[in-house]
Amino acid sequence: MLSEKVKSRIRLRLRDTHLRQLIAREIVGLLAEKPEEIATEEYCHVVAELRERLCGPFEGQPPPPETAEAVVSTEVVSASQFLGADSSRNLDSIVHHLTAGVEHALLAGNLEMLRALGEAIAQRDSGTSKHSPRVTLYSLRLAEAMGLGTAQIQALIKGSFLHDIGKIGIRDEIILKPSGLSDEERLVMNSHPQLGSMIISSVKWLEDARDVVRHHHERFDGSGYPDGLKGEQIPLNARIFAVVDVFDAVTSDRPYKAAQPFNEAMASIRSKSGSHFDPQVLAAFESISRRVYDEYAFEPYHVLDEILRRAIQTHFGLPEPLAL
Repeated sequence: MLSEKVKSRIRLRLRDTHLRQLIAREIVGLLAEKPEEIATEEYCHVVAELRERLCGPFEGQPPPPETAEAVVSTEVVSASQFLGADSSRNLDSIVHHLTAGVEHALLAGNLEMLRALGEAIAQRDSGTSKHSPRVTLYSLRLAEAMGLGTAQIQALIKGSFLHDIGKIGIRDEIILKPSGLSDEERLVMNSHPQLGSMIISSVKWLEDARDVVRHHHERFDGSGYPDGLKGEQIPLNARIFAVVDVFDAVTSDRPYKAAQPFNEAMASIRSKSGSHFDPQVLAAFESISRRVYDEYAFEPYHVLDEILRRAIQTHFGLPEPLAL
């Protein structure tokens, strides 16, 4: 049977959630395809024991055998590919696949939520939903070029989607103002990193995204906000995102300005090495900037979206199809 460590992990994941009932229903459904070589009594005993160990006892009295058989006969569960003569071993395999499938579904759903939220914020702020997938692609390609690990790239993707979530709390007359902001309005606008950090602070799954959300407006020389961090005090993911966020802003049309050509934009960004940007991060970006610009800057939304789906699938280990 499952090791105690694995069983404890599954119990923790299922505790106090509807997933307990989901897993229970699917395991009971396995009875519909009992292999002929396994005795019915043995098979039912193993399934019932496994179900109870993972999900707790049935509420009330279990149904009589004939009722259970009638219910199970209507289930449509394709488990035969996992089943063989060793019922205990193969039931463990089925539970593993069921649990992995639920985890993947939840992860895909969470990423879908982040993507939709990021695009809505970008549409409100910049007038285009393409900013969100484009800046996320720029940041993850830079992270790949720098050789960052999977966990850090996952955190960067989440932070990229949500970097401006704090702007939800900024009034429209400031966000949408076509002319320059007053000093008072600028202070309000510059509060969005703290607001964003506060908004996601209670969501444990987004804990690793806070580096980008809170610190993407810090500057390498310490003149940024909200905390005035300097050099490597600024989290690496925030230093990465600072470069690509500015690059996308200056190379994109906005309601208040026209896009700069690539060479002009890079010259402007290069001039801020060591002041606004980490020189090492900027050097890494320069090595890929022309390629990613040519690949993403002029693509329509649906193409960017498809490229981003595949990239997320790779970095989060999601199977086909990715339901984003």
